[in-house]
Amino acid sequence: MARAGRTMVALVTGGVHGLGQAVCQRLSADGMRVYATGRRPAETVGARALRAVASSGAVRTVVADAGDVEATGRLFAEIKRREGHLDVLVNAAGPYVSERRALADYSSDEVSALFAGNALAVAEHCRLAIPLMAKDGFGRIINFGYDGAGRLAPWPYRTAYAAAKAAVVALTLSLAQEVASDGITVNAICPGRIDDPWKERSIAQARRQSATAAAAAPIGRPGCGEDVARLIAFLVEPDSDYLTGCVIDLNGGEDVRRGRQAH
Repeated sequence: MARAGRTMVALVTGGVHGLGQAVCQRLSADGMRVYATGRRPAETVGARALRAVASSGAVRTVVADAGDVEATGRLFAEIKRREGHLDVLVNAAGPYVSERRALADYSSDEVSALFAGNALAVAEHCRLAIPLMAKDGFGRIINFGYDGAGRLAPWPYRTAYAAAKAAVVALTLSLAQEVASDGITVNAICPGRIDDPWKERSIAQARRQSATAAAAAPIGRPGCGEDVARLIAFLVEPDSDYLTGCVIDLNGGEDVRRGRQAH
């Protein structure tokens, strides 16, 4: 994808695998030059697929922990040196604890890590991205929440994670107004239940899945990485500038938070 006669540049945190990997593949297929970060090289099917795309030069993979402030600073310095601009930031990285646990059962370090990786990392990436975007009068920032985060729905036994994502929602809403005059939009998407291996699969594959499967949403199929990637591809279009400060649930009609309370 080109804008003003130049190739658009995107940074996707957590882009080496999972939902971030699906986003990288879509943005690169749309003609963007993509920087994909991950804490360590992964050997998943999705990562191998991403490396196949990367061999064409459309994707540059970078080993970097999104929660590491120094590593993040070095990454942005590299993008500024190599590209001179940044058009799209997708904050897809963020630690999650799958088992249900009461807040009192967490250590202080575990709570800090959830906030650092989910909320503080997003704020730091946005802080560094805005000057690169504002100087050209264009930018698209997409943050990740969870289904229902925009409604501040309670999620017991995910309390620390839910609180960190609520901070991301507040950041999204406030920042959208703060940078609107700079031509930058800021939105959050809140995926529903998209479990492995569906994070790295297509809509066509999901539609072949039995509607009675445990992973299926009310629409009759599981959610997948392509669902997320398609929404982000729309949000980053130059003509999507009227859509900002939005928190969008993407859940196939399922109330994910209530459905998972029983597990």
